[in-house]
Amino acid sequence: RRFSRRDAVFLAALVYCVVAVTQPFGSTFNIAFIDDDADASVSLSDDADIPASQNRHLMEATEQTTEADDRPTTVWDVSSKLRPKKKDDLREIQVRSLLSNLTSSQRLNRFDRSPRKLSNEDLSCVHTAMENQTQSECYELLSPFLKSKRAWFFVGDSQMGKLFHEIRYPYEVTASKAPKNERCGFITYAGLPEAKPWQRKKIPSYFQGPTSYGRENPGCFDVRSVGARYVESAIPGEMSHVLEIMTIDHASDIAQQTPYTETTQETATLHFGNQLQFNGMTYDDSVCVMNTGLHDQKLCIGKTHDHCLSIYTKNIKRYLNLFHNICGAMVWISTTPVRNPGNPLYPQSNAMTAKMNLAVKDILVQHEHGYYVDTWDVAKKSTHIDNVHFTSEYYSGIADLLASLM
Repeated sequence: RRFSRRDAVFLAALVYCVVAVTQPFGSTFNIAFIDDDADASVSLSDDADIPASQNRHLMEATEQTTEADDRPTTVWDVSSKLRPKKKDDLREIQVRSLLSNLTSSQRLNRFDRSPRKLSNEDLSCVHTAMENQTQSECYELLSPFLKSKRAWFFVGDSQMGKLFHEIRYPYEVTASKAPKNERCGFITYAGLPEAKPWQRKKIPSYFQGPTSYGRENPGCFDVRSVGARYVESAIPGEMSHVLEIMTIDHASDIAQQTPYTETTQETATLHFGNQLQFNGMTYDDSVCVMNTGLHDQKLCIGKTHDHCLSIYTKNIKRYLNLFHNICGAMVWISTTPVRNPGNPLYPQSNAMTAKMNLAVKDILVQHEHGYYVDTWDVAKKSTHIDNVHFTSEYYSGIADLLASLM
């Protein structure tokens, strides 16, 4: 038959995907934290960096690491036919196709899920500061399901970054990786093709991040203190383990886009799925440690609390539904109170944060192996170093709990 214009478009898309799949994964870097001259007292419009002294555990663990092997850019079988026609749809059809190889023989399709018959109290625990976290309430709740999982993925803002860098990883680190550009280099770090052009949506009407730096600089995060880190333990004759963190500072965010994904959440799902497949794992092997909430309140300015909570809840539902397909378990670390909730210079309200935390707990009930770690009381008793961040003692307590489960 005649070679139509549609045939030409399809052929061009196919060639593009083949080129994307065969690109090299990118350079490898040892974990190191970039500590520029940010003021730790600034508002969340531009997060302060984590002091290098607080990164001692993972930095010490990776001093002698070797470089990770180059790996393919995109493990998924991605094609142009997966692109959706409905703009506001989070594309479960696409995700189902991309994640089909992650399903285990023991589990049903995770899209055919039903809510658990549990209350939000059955899946939550109150974190307490104690020297031996294996004696804690949270360890008792989480250990039957999370103990010794091989892949741990962390997503959040600078609060999660501080927690991540306090972890004493229990395995010998044999390779590590970090982006050259902490703030704007994630797509290159992940070995994914960039979206061209970057889609500048009307962010306030979509209630999406980024809101500041990332909004004016395509492909960049608002925060500059997290970026991404990857470490692995791959000792011959032993089971491999991976640990990784990625910035996600809003419940819905469009900072990181690819030709196949329109939101940072979708891009993260694609990237973590790649990591699982490359390491011969399924979602049965993975745990996702998550939080977002403080930056979302910047989007509430000029809106009622009820409207803000409604949009945040919808975004969290989509966020968790997406991650449910690559996370064997999801552990949500509660959003913490701020030091100056009534200060007009800051958009955060402790009353609003408490409502957001309750909304997340209610949503987690619907997800298999979704858990909520309540850190509110410990945070209230901890020492702030600015309006949102704490001294290292707060983060190290949670890090010790998670490390005891690894």
